[in-house]
Amino acid sequence: MTKLIGIVSYLPTELRVREHRKEKLFELLSTCNKLFNLNIYIEAQCWTESEISLTKRYFPNVVINNHSEKLGIVGARRALREYFLNSSYDVLIMLDDDCEIHGKPTDAERYLSQIDSNPNMFYEFTGTLLKLFAISKDIFAKVDYEDVNPEKEEGFEDRVFVNKLRVLFPTCRYTFNKFGLYETSISTKDTYSTWYTNQDIKKMVDKTLEIQENIK
Repeated sequence: MTKLIGIVSYLPTELRVREHRKEKLFELLSTCNKLFNLNIYIEAQCWTESEISLTKRYFPNVVINNHSEKLGIVGARRALREYFLNSSYDVLIMLDDDCEIHGKPTDAERYLSQIDSNPNMFYEFTGTLLKLFAISKDIFAKVDYEDVNPEKEEGFEDRVFVNKLRVLFPTCRYTFNKFGLYETSISTKDTYSTWYTNQDIKKMVDKTLEIQENIK
């Protein structure tokens, strides 16, 4: 099965945060190329032309779709979904631009081989939700993200989406055996997070659970 790595990225106007996010993204792209050797698509928001050109120069396997205005978390994820559904790829592997992936190429090979051995499913990487989460085109065509904005304390959109898949497609769920591959970034502990600004986490968890209870 053909696979695409899809990354959602937003670069804020504050220079210190912007430079940090770009540095993190370049590290992620380098790691992805060393581990997976797959094409990468970035749903970008508020990038400059020079930033796009520089990224393509260093990473020729990257395609960038830049939006001049911020789409928000769900908006960016939906745009990535639309691109994937209209592409020739069979499976989308999801990442955020603040991901920190660790492991060896052999670990990544085992990760990818599990997708090949279990076609037409959604693939959970336990503990990270939509980071190193993968989904087949067949499944993704049948489900979209809920209108849940974590920036407005409406809940966690990633938890809602994954739980929605579990409810609607219980026989199509696969959990990766990690084989040494792991991801360490935690947005709520990131000084440079582009969405977390001391939101009430308990309130967000409660709202997430409320939304999940209504999924049928």
